[in-house]
Amino acid sequence: MTRPLRFLPLTRALTPPDQPLTPTAQRVGYLALMILLDERAETLMLVTNSMKNDLNAFSDPWGVVNALTAMGNICSVGMASDLAPDVEHLMSKRFLDEKGVSAAMQNHIRKKALLAACRVLRKQPDLAQSFKEPAKAALADRNHAVVLAGKGREWAGWKGRALRTASPGPTRISCCSSA
Repeated sequence: MTRPLRFLPLTRALTPPDQPLTPTAQRVGYLALMILLDERAETLMLVTNSMKNDLNAFSDPWGVVNALTAMGNICSVGMASDLAPDVEHLMSKRFLDEKGVSAAMQNHIRKKALLAACRVLRKQPDLAQSFKEPAKAALADRNHAVVLAGKGREWAGWKGRALRTASPGPTRISCCSSA
């Protein structure tokens, strides 16, 4: 006879109580979260703490990637304000170097963090100033995927907002302008 499964939050999926959460179960949980809930769901507030734990769990970098992907898809206003500092740290190469993350995984995490930051800025435009320096650094990166994530149309859509340069001329954000 098998043991009954206990229900954990959606980001933790269904696992036996005596076994640790596997990366596959975590991924299934985040996929279920993205399919079943949207940004208006009241239960999304319960997921924020689990996402914060996963964003800071560098022993499993794929858990960080899964949390960033889910955040980029279903981030609410409350989640954006709560998790913005974590996303900002994950956009920094130096921060990931200190955590001992491999170079290939750093690029993947930074790309996902930039995409999650686009969603955060869509929900909380007043946080734009805190993402200015990491976005500029992304444009100088050697990895093309990170550069493309930094030049995405979401960043280019922030005309006239806090990231705009002080000089007169076209209203493009300074992290995306090439001149």
